[in-house]
Amino acid sequence: MTATTSINNAGGTITVTGGNLATSGAFTNTGAINVTGGNLTETGTLTNNALGLITIVTGDTLSATTGLVNNTGGTVTGAGTVSAAITGTGGTITAKGTAINQTLNLTGTVATNQTLAIDSTFSGTTLEISAVATTANAIVINNANQTLLINGPAGI
Repeated sequence: MTATTSINNAGGTITVTGGNLATSGAFTNTGAINVTGGNLTETGTLTNNALGLITIVTGDTLSATTGLVNNTGGTVTGAGTVSAAITGTGGTITAKGTAINQTLNLTGTVATNQTLAIDSTFSGTTLEISAVATTANAIVINNANQTLLINGPAGI
């Protein structure tokens, strides 16, 4: 499915499952976006504001060509791939699998004002950083189930 207009998900739920959703207008989220069996590709900017929750599962990809703006109260969580430069102020990004050995891979640059976290529920939950990431907040690792994988050109 392709949408070529602006999308404003204000408190609703958008689920991508079993296919691909491609959007090319501005995409603003204050509801839930679930990428659970497909891919979401935004050729503009995806803005995740307060109360916005984006969930990605293993094997799926969220892409935003001109970036993902994850603002205060916005959350990106799960396993899979986020292929976007991530900016914004005060957002949270959490690697969180639904079984053992699942990874959330951030392939774009991550700006300073994001909080990065790794859930400890399942063994082998990994936050993989495959680009440059800067965070002013400590990444808390206090459990053997949590893994931080630095795979980027300049690290974190």
